[in-house]
Amino acid sequence: TVTCAAMSCAPTSVENSDKAANGAITGVTGDRVSVVCNAGYSGGGDAVCEGHPWSDGVFSTVTCTVT
Repeated sequence: TVTCAAMSCAPTSVENSDKAANGAITGVTGDRVSVVCNAGYSGGGDAVCEGHPWSDGVFSTVTCTVT
């Protein structure tokens, strides 16, 4: 029997957001973590844990920039 296991993504964070604490964004392949920018900043969205067969997964880039 062949089984697939979700791979962990390296923890990350997004400055100027509700996920600014070091390692605030965690998960496994396919997880989506909502990031809300602080007042006065725009951007945000979902950080998605994307798997790669040759290495640990990584979260897609989400940014919060001053408006």
